[in-house]
Amino acid sequence: MDVSDRGVVLPNDFGPSIDISNQTLLIYAETVTIMDSIQWPSKNIGIACSNLILGGSSITIDVSGSDGEHIDVAQPSGNGLPGNPGGDGGSIWLYVEYLTPSLATGLRLLANGGSGGEGGATSDVAGRGGTGGVGGNAGTVSFLWGSAAGTALLRLYQLSPLPWTALVGQALTVTTLTSSLLGSAQFAALRATFAQYTGYITAAQNCRAAVNSLAKSRTTKPLSTALSTALTAFSQGLTTLLTAQEGPDLKDNGLANATVAVNTAATQYLANLKAKKPVDEPGLLGLITAATVTWTGNPNSALGTAIIQAGASIQPLFQSLSETASEACMILPGPGGVGGPGFGPKPHGGARGQEGGQGTLAARELVFDGRASDLDVVMPFAFPDQCQMLLNKANALFFQNSPTSKQDASTLYKRLLKRLSFWPTIAAAQDATSPPPESNLEQAYDTLEYGLKVTVSALDQLQSVYDQAKSFNNQIMSGNDMFGHDALWVPRLNYSYYTAEIETCLSTLKTVEAAYANALAVRASMTDIASGQSAAAAGVQRAQYRIQLLTDDNGPLTTSADTIARYTPLLKDKVKECEDNLAVVEADIQASINLDPMNIISSLSMVAMGPSVPLALVEGASIAYNADTTVKDSSGASVNKDYVISELKTAGSSLSDLSTGFSTRQDQTIEADDPGGLKMIAAEDQITSLYNEFKSVIPAGDGDALTKSLADLQSVATTRNNAVISYNSAVELLHQAETDEAYYGKQQQAYGDQAAKAMNPNLPAVLLWLRRTQDSYQLETMRLMNYANRAIAYWGLTSPAEFAAPGPLQGSQSLSISKTSLDQAAESAITSFAGSAPGHFPVAGRQGPLYKLDYGQLATLTEPLTSPDGAVYYSVTIALDVGASDGSADLPLFAGRANIRLDLARLWLVGASVSADQTGAKPVSVVLTQLGSETMENDRRATFNFRHDAVTIPFQFDSAAVNSLADCTADKVLETQFLANYYVGQGNPAETAIAAIGPWSTWTFEVRESENKDLDMSNLSEAYIEFGGYCSPF
Repeated sequence: MDVSDRGVVLPNDFGPSIDISNQTLLIYAETVTIMDSIQWPSKNIGIACSNLILGGSSITIDVSGSDGEHIDVAQPSGNGLPGNPGGDGGSIWLYVEYLTPSLATGLRLLANGGSGGEGGATSDVAGRGGTGGVGGNAGTVSFLWGSAAGTALLRLYQLSPLPWTALVGQALTVTTLTSSLLGSAQFAALRATFAQYTGYITAAQNCRAAVNSLAKSRTTKPLSTALSTALTAFSQGLTTLLTAQEGPDLKDNGLANATVAVNTAATQYLANLKAKKPVDEPGLLGLITAATVTWTGNPNSALGTAIIQAGASIQPLFQSLSETASEACMILPGPGGVGGPGFGPKPHGGARGQEGGQGTLAARELVFDGRASDLDVVMPFAFPDQCQMLLNKANALFFQNSPTSKQDASTLYKRLLKRLSFWPTIAAAQDATSPPPESNLEQAYDTLEYGLKVTVSALDQLQSVYDQAKSFNNQIMSGNDMFGHDALWVPRLNYSYYTAEIETCLSTLKTVEAAYANALAVRASMTDIASGQSAAAAGVQRAQYRIQLLTDDNGPLTTSADTIARYTPLLKDKVKECEDNLAVVEADIQASINLDPMNIISSLSMVAMGPSVPLALVEGASIAYNADTTVKDSSGASVNKDYVISELKTAGSSLSDLSTGFSTRQDQTIEADDPGGLKMIAAEDQITSLYNEFKSVIPAGDGDALTKSLADLQSVATTRNNAVISYNSAVELLHQAETDEAYYGKQQQAYGDQAAKAMNPNLPAVLLWLRRTQDSYQLETMRLMNYANRAIAYWGLTSPAEFAAPGPLQGSQSLSISKTSLDQAAESAITSFAGSAPGHFPVAGRQGPLYKLDYGQLATLTEPLTSPDGAVYYSVTIALDVGASDGSADLPLFAGRANIRLDLARLWLVGASVSADQTGAKPVSVVLTQLGSETMENDRRATFNFRHDAVTIPFQFDSAAVNSLADCTADKVLETQFLANYYVGQGNPAETAIAAIGPWSTWTFEVRESENKDLDMSNLSEAYIEFGGYCSPF
């Protein structure tokens, strides 16, 4: 087994003639080089590789049986002796993941039966020559492969059901797969066709925007009924075309030119109306009529034809490779030997021997999409132990945490997912109520495990490898690190909360490291297996602990889902608000950027914050994200599939890139603001740049309302979409934990006391199992230390220490040193709190800092909203940036205060009313939520950005006693907030302490009818946010 770049070299690595005594040789490597032909009579050789290199133009692997030996002695009396039998052919199992025509042409695989030997002679006149020897039975050749042509055909087939606009969005995928398979002229034509249709999508959207602007215009001269009707029908027609399954025919550019002409004419028409200049209504109507002629979807469009022709050109390459590869295989039965010679004047020669039996030949290309035919093979082409080795290599790259290493890791993860594409089919069969009979491939793995006894828990290993590769690749694609979080994420738990867990993991890690080192240096013993079994039991507990944290009521799954549920209706409202405010300036914006402004708004509603390094080589490209939806939450229910992302793309660096990515999304039926729809990843500064680019073309004055709506949209959309990304990341982490729990549970059984007694402890599977266990504990220890490191950064307002950042796996000795450094950093953070006496505000009987909601915020808060379940509520979202004023005057909200940690947050509503309770009070309940992305400022005015789970805070006051700002005092509060129990920097924190949050964040405030009897918000006249807490001086 090998995963190195050099790979295995035959026959060099095994002597000049594969000089080994074994009957069977199995080679699993990423690269195999065969320098010279191999002849290994009647033996079995299996080679499974990603890349095969031949040392010459013609290489033969020959396991044919030897010919029967000649009998030299003639019988003096009677018949001659029977000829010696030919040897049976051996077996060749060859799997090449990337087979090329030149490889297939230069390869010959022979498993023929040997010829029977000649019968013996006789020197007896009355006797006959001996019967010829029986021919050897033909052997087995199983030749499986994948190819560029097969991959391209499969992808073209998978893309064929997509709507035409989504197909255009796959241009990069199609051209990458076909570039080496098509002639230069055809490939250039294919690229030109994609470019033509991409351009038309933009032209059609721009035209629709211009037409809509004209149709909705409010000028002194109203549009005629005929023109108004034509514009509406034209716009609806364009929408129908852009969402249709089949695209238009653009062979002669007639439709594209006509669409551009309508755009230009409609824009000019509106400009003339505004300037009170003459307009050409007949001319515009004529252009609309001309552009409408060919609007029906055409299955024989230039786009569809180009795709069909590409497939038609690749199909012969696929077929030719199949024929060439099949012709390389030969399994002829050995012919019977000739009869021996007689003696005398009329000799009687012996009879020809019997021909050998037929062999077995299977030569075909695998499809790698999980279909049942890929399981109808006798060769276990993905060896569990070697797949684990390749996974280890990919993990090592991922854990280096650099952009290049992550890309390389993703390449290996995707290679594993392709190779193991059969696993979901096996898993589905195993989970079926009435499982079908085992496939040939499953039986082949049974033979490996129970017959040849060269591995342990084969299918369980493959499941673990597949799940890890899929999950880690998804983490890379969504921009997260090896621990499943982005760079700004922090836990709010205390550092000491992690200390005991780290010590436990380090102790177990040291035991596993010793067992693995012993097995690697000498040979594994039953003691080493017992150590591994003990670690497996602890691994189950660790996995269950992670599951508990993830699925807890305050865990990321629940909190992210709550944020998604809360913000999705609000996002829809913000998109609608932008659309309403766009109407008065749409024409001006469209004319300025030549893009559909509403399309831009819809695109911006899909943007989520991601890594600063692009995830794909081309901006706007789709990302290979494949989420898992089979994991369960703490109650045993499946995750919310509506929140699982269906498609990821990069946002690009311009509004044009953003618009194109949105317009070519795969599912045009999903609303832009739905949680599970397309998400477009961009770095934080990139998101700001996109919004600013859009705001820069909004006219001042008439566009002020749109500019403000966009600011709200940016806050709400980023918050909701970040929660979607967090939810999907939590799903991946939960999937990993559940996979680990199942894996270690099965390993406990596989390496249990009774099973271990019958096990060869020197199997590679044992060594790799110990390695996997060691790596798992190294990763788990590093995860806990990373969390502890982030916790220190949030508590102490320091930059996270590099030694605990994501990076290569470290041993227990190195991790113990890092643990000591973390202890010192935690002590330093606590000391820094003690360095300056914290102040507390407000003092008893006084109000804390107050932020007064402005007219627009107050108006928003009085508009009733309806949740998906029909509940009515009122809500407003407010972003408080560092240094924000108090909302009523140009005064800093927290003047002179650093490192602010809140122990109260309130929203006073002057004029809101409810029915009285039995005590005579009129309790108004408000739910305040700090969304988790916040900025802290230390006493040196350095700012730190963090992202944690959203924090929900209840507040209740007696509205009967609140008639003005002067009434908003502590004695009107009816409920104590739990923020008062948070740690704010005094003394040593308890292990269960949680860090207090700060004010500089985006907040939402909700007043729910279900929690406020007879709620009346119509008389709301003023609203104030009040804060209190601890702080340090600058």
